[in-house]
Amino acid sequence: MASFSSPQDCDFIITSHVLYIFMRFISVVGWESFKGGKTHFMEKEISEPFLGSILCKFQRINDIEGSRQLSNLNEKFISSKMIYKGKIINLRVDTVVLPQGSRTGVREIVEHVGGVAVVPVNEKGELLLVRQYRHAAGKTLLEIPAGKTEQGEDFIVTARRELQEETGYAAERLEHLVSFYSSPGFTNEQLHLFLATNLTLKEQNLDDDEFIDVLKIPYKRALEMIWSGEICDAKSITGILIAHNMKNKPAEVF
Repeated sequence: MASFSSPQDCDFIITSHVLYIFMRFISVVGWESFKGGKTHFMEKEISEPFLGSILCKFQRINDIEGSRQLSNLNEKFISSKMIYKGKIINLRVDTVVLPQGSRTGVREIVEHVGGVAVVPVNEKGELLLVRQYRHAAGKTLLEIPAGKTEQGEDFIVTARRELQEETGYAAERLEHLVSFYSSPGFTNEQLHLFLATNLTLKEQNLDDDEFIDVLKIPYKRALEMIWSGEICDAKSITGILIAHNMKNKPAEVF
């Protein structure tokens, strides 16, 4: 597949192909017929190979214009330097060869072991949310329960533990919904999302530095709180909407 260094290169090639097809067309039907508006494919002896070549040209133009894709998007690792090692995250700086191999680039990467997020729904159709102050955001947020996984731990085990630690509820049923990268532009953190149902109240077991309120919100109200901005945490928005979509299974999205 051809690659282009700029959109202008692509536009030039597309224009050249259009001119080529136009000149081929004129050579068959004649300029006078074309100019006089009398041209009709059925009135001329145009061979199938010629028509085929026109279609192929237009297909190639469409492919180029519609995608403008690089043939290889991968970056080649060169070296890495660890900047910081912490309790929850590490920060490293990688040097890579950019696609097409022409230049090098620097990537700042936040390493995170990954974790789980849980959408807990009780028998009344209420969503259990936790409210806590987030220093990075500078305010108190409403979130679904979540936490990082331990090394080698099964994600469903993490989900059960974090749900009970933060809310005090145990789930008889945990259903994996989806896994996703939280922000792949700078971190390798991956979250595994679960739906928790058949809840039983046990005992909350917070860490020493955790201060959490547990709220029960009707699910419909939780959806409204997303649109109003009252719930603005990414994993919570993702979890609430995906769980709602999967359970309601709408026939059409748009």
